[in-house]
Amino acid sequence: MAIDVRIGAMDQADRVRHTLAQCFGAGVSSARGVGLSTVLWALGGTVVALPVRAADPMPLAAVPVSRVIGAPIRSAIEPRGDLSFAQAQQMQRENSPALSGQNRAVEASRAQARALGQLGGPVVSLSANWLRYQKTFDVSLNGVRNQVDSGVSRVLSNLPSQFPPELQPVASQIGSQISQALPDLLGVIPDSIRFTERDTVLRPSLTAVWPFYTGGADQAVQQAAQATVAAAESARAGAQTLAQLELVHAYFGLQAASQLVAASEETLTALQTHHDNALRMQMHGVLPRARVLEVEVTRDAAQRVLDRARLQQDNARDNLARVLALDAPAHPSTPLFVRADPLPPLEEFLASARRERPEIRAAEAQGAAAAAARQLAASAWRPQAYLFGSYNLNRHHAVPIDPDWMVGVGVRFTLVSNVDRQALVGAAQLRQQAADDAVAAARRQTGVDVSRAWNQVELARRTFLSLESSLIAARENLRVQAVSFREGVGTSSDVISAQSALSQVQTQRVSAAYEYDLALAALLALSGRDDEFLTYLAQAEHRLPKINGAQP
Repeated sequence: MAIDVRIGAMDQADRVRHTLAQCFGAGVSSARGVGLSTVLWALGGTVVALPVRAADPMPLAAVPVSRVIGAPIRSAIEPRGDLSFAQAQQMQRENSPALSGQNRAVEASRAQARALGQLGGPVVSLSANWLRYQKTFDVSLNGVRNQVDSGVSRVLSNLPSQFPPELQPVASQIGSQISQALPDLLGVIPDSIRFTERDTVLRPSLTAVWPFYTGGADQAVQQAAQATVAAAESARAGAQTLAQLELVHAYFGLQAASQLVAASEETLTALQTHHDNALRMQMHGVLPRARVLEVEVTRDAAQRVLDRARLQQDNARDNLARVLALDAPAHPSTPLFVRADPLPPLEEFLASARRERPEIRAAEAQGAAAAAARQLAASAWRPQAYLFGSYNLNRHHAVPIDPDWMVGVGVRFTLVSNVDRQALVGAAQLRQQAADDAVAAARRQTGVDVSRAWNQVELARRTFLSLESSLIAARENLRVQAVSFREGVGTSSDVISAQSALSQVQTQRVSAAYEYDLALAALLALSGRDDEFLTYLAQAEHRLPKINGAQP
């Protein structure tokens, strides 16, 4: 028996791809059951495939490697009550740190986008500066002196005309004497004076700046913020998808393991009864000892299979408790299910996948961010224009050269930059082209994945339905062979073969139902319709019944 074990830390995208690949690559058991391969998903270091012989059925639940080595036969944790899949889904959403972290990341990106919503508006600031300053002033007095000289001379020349004729000679004589004394009077005035001002002032001011044209830079930043929101939302959708896939794997994996435990118990009980009948026939001399030993060997093998199945069941139960963050395992009450009706047309799933698949939405968000980066790089080649204004709130105690208020408009254009702006634009264009290629690749891969998942669901559905008649025939064949053996007509080998055939059909039936549930969850995840899983569950006509004693 070959066991493929994959261990390693994978990021979210790799885990999704790996999980879906395991689901897509799992084949439905053949009708004869030779080399039966069950579908096991590798999430967090688990056994992904267990080829099983017809007489050696193995549970479908994933086996954590840490549980295989030195694991006890029974879980030491007391079980909890029954838990439906809808309850488990709600519990996972409430208890999952990964989903909680993604929700916070979305809220953070939205808050950041809101913060940048008014990026192109005005900025008003209040500032205060404490200043200790010294200012030296040089004032020229030549102009003032010349103006005084010319003004006085003009007044004196007109002075006699202001008096009566008899007094005009006296006035003229006085004016003449003043004119002669004027140069000496003005000569005491220096050509210039210098004085120094020292002071300490508190300068509060109200300033407003409005960059009404930035060449598209502010719009580019806002678009990048919206792209960040879209990327965070797609990451959250991907995390929710991964969480549901993991829950479906763990929840229905435990149900499948419980079904196989019940089938193994039924097989062991039947072989034990056959062994008792063989012993009685040996005591009456009807059956040779060699046939009894043959039955004994088969019965012991069935016991080992049951022990292994119970171990797998315990591991699956603990795995479900880990997924749901429970302190004790819970027993799922929603059985494995199969819907008899075919799926809706493939085109419906393809159309919704192209709109809603998280990988496509993430690639589109990356493209929007690249387009914003390109616009931001192009804005470096454009001028910037802005309005500004300032008001001095302490005009009575200000620096002499400070204005009381001022308003204006400014334009700035970078002639020479220390960054190669053309190279930035080229790099942004390449990033946008890469993002466009990523979107195209995601859409193309989505078509392949959705088609494969759709076919896988249909194949599992048809296989399960075809096994209904096989199960009835296998039970009837076992009954006939057992009666023939008791009447001495048949052989013990015929009974063992009939019992193996029944176990084989039971295992195939569980495998087909489990594969249907996993493939359906993967298909809905790929097409962005995770919330429809419960609808398909409610519409299912076939449900594997809960087996009493399947959960010890």
